[in-house]
Amino acid sequence: PLHDDGEPADLDDLETLVKRVSGSDAWQRAREAENVLVEAPFALPIGNGDRTAIVEGVIDLAFAEDDGWVIVDYKTDVVDDAENLEARRRQYRAQVDAYAGYFEQISGQTVKERQILWVGMGLDAEVW
Repeated sequence: PLHDDGEPADLDDLETLVKRVSGSDAWQRAREAENVLVEAPFALPIGNGDRTAIVEGVIDLAFAEDDGWVIVDYKTDVVDDAENLEARRRQYRAQVDAYAGYFEQISGQTVKERQILWVGMGLDAEVW
C-alpha cells in the first residue's frame, strides 16, 4: 500500500528488514562466496513407488564455502510470547532441515550449516 504522497506505507519497516539482512553474518559470508543462490526455487518428487508427491519451495539464501553449503531462511514474524516463539522455532527448524535435505538430494553436495535469521524481531540468528 502507498501513502497519499506515493511513498510505500511500510517503507521504514522494509528498510529495517533490509538493514538486518545485509548486516547479518550470513549475508557477509555470502558476499565472499563464489557460489550464491538467492530466492532459489526447487521442486522434487518424494514418496515411494505407489504414492509420489511433488515438494516445492524457495530457499531464501544458499552459499557455498570450502567445506559445504549454508542454507539460510529469513523470518519476518513478530511473536509476542515465548510459547508461540518456541513453537515457531521448532516448525521453522524442521522446515530448514527439510530444505537442506532437499538441497543435498538435488545438488549432491553437502549442507554444513543451517540458519534462521529472525529479521522481523531483530533476534540473533539461530545456527546449527
